[in-house]
Amino acid sequence: MTTSIKKIFFVSAICLAGFMTVNAAGKTDSSDNEPILTTKGVANGEMSFNLKYHNATGDRLEVVLTDKEGNRLYEQTFRDKNLNKTFKVESDIKSLTLTVTNLNSKDEQKFEIFNHSRTVEKVIVTSSY
Repeated sequence: MTTSIKKIFFVSAICLAGFMTVNAAGKTDSSDNEPILTTKGVANGEMSFNLKYHNATGDRLEVVLTDKEGNRLYEQTFRDKNLNKTFKVESDIKSLTLTVTNLNSKDEQKFEIFNHSRTVEKVIVTSSY
C-alpha cells in the first residue's frame, strides 16, 4: 500500500535593512536660551533636521554646520528673535556637527548629528513535494 505524502516547508528570515534614522546628541554650555534640534528623517536621498532657537533679546547668533573632517558646509549669522531653520544634507554624509554661538554672550552649543541606516528584509521560501 502506497500513500502519497505531501511536504510543505515554510522558512522565514528577517534581517536588518530598510530605513534611515538620524540621531542628534547635544552638548551645551550653560545658557538661558537653549537651541532645539529636531530630526525630520530621510527623504529623496537627503536627511533633514530643524533648528529652533528663542532669541528674545535679538542677539547675533552664528550657526555653523561642519562635516566629520571639519569642512564648513554652512555658515550664517542671524538676529531673528525666533530662529526656525531647516537643514537638508545628502544622506551619505554620516556625521555632522551643528554649532550655535551667541556672539554677544559667547555661549556656544554643539550638536553632533549621526546618520545611521538599517535594512529590514523578509524572505519566505515555500516548497511542495
